[in-house]
This record gives sequence, structure tokens and C-alpha cells, in this order.
Amino acid sequence: VTQLRNNARQGTAQVKPKSDLAYSTRKLFRQKGTGNARRGGRNAGVLRGGATVFGPQKRSYRVVSNQKERILARKSALSQKVAEGGVKIIESVTLEKPSTKTYLNILKQHNLEGAKVLWVVPEVDRALVLSARNVPRGKIVLASQVNVYDLLYAQYVLLLEKSLPIIEKGLS
Repeated sequence: VTQLRNNARQGTAQVKPKSDLAYSTRKLFRQKGTGNARRGGRNAGVLRGGATVFGPQKRSYRVVSNQKERILARKSALSQKVAEGGVKIIESVTLEKPSTKTYLNILKQHNLEGAKVLWVVPEVDRALVLSARNVPRGKIVLASQVNVYDLLYAQYVLLLEKSLPIIEKGLS
């Protein structure tokens, strides 16, 4: 989960340090006798319009984990969902045309209205995706792209029967 969340971060926050400002480097006033502080150019951090001292810089939050660890994490998350009774296997779902009302009726048949539901499908079903996209707390994922975060976030996982061999192949 840490890897997935870190890799989703952009890491593009950046402020300009003193060396990146395009001000002149001439001294603003002479060193002694003016009663002002001894400062050099306009890009000093204490001046308005000056540099930001120790501000954020671009960086990568990328974390790499082994393939065996990722597979084991998916197995653990899936077995935890099965132990909690949060996995339901459905033969098939056929929607002739996109309809949110029909989608909600399917959830109601399985007593899942208002729950966080993860649908695991073997291939993209356009009608199902269009029907579910307006319903909060639901997500549709291809069986080949199931990840730990989605499994742990969802209260219930609805597996289509044709997606089982694909998941088994991904976990072996």
C-alpha cells in the first residue's frame, strides 16, 4: 500500500532558491554608514521578492518492491477479504445499455447498497462502466490489474466468474 500511494505522488512542488532568481547581483547600498543591514543583492531570503530558504524541491517518491512481495501482498489481502466474508462471486452481469438504476438494482439484490464495492471483471464492459461511474464508493478493475490498495479499501469484492482464472494466473 505504501508503494502504491508513494508512486501515485507527483513530487513537483518547487520554490526558487537564491541561485535561480534573476536579480542583479549589485550591492543595494554601501556596507557602512547607512544604518541598514549588511545585505548584498535583492535575492536574499529576508527581502520581499527574495528567495525561499529551505523550501520544497522537486523529488521522486518512487518506491520499488519485489514482484514476490507484491504477489504475496495481493494473496494476503484477498485471503483476508475471503475470511471476512467480503468476497462474492457472480456468474455474469449483462447490461444491454448503460443504466445507473439497473446497476443500483444489482447492488440491492446482493445487499450492497451504500457499501464500498470493488468489481473485478475479466474485460472492459462499457455498459457496466458507464452505469457505475456516477455511483460513489464503487470501482471497476480489470482482473489483471487488481492491486492491494483497492482490495483493502473496498468493503466487498464482487468477482465475475470469468475473472477467477486471470486472478489465479496473476497470483502464481
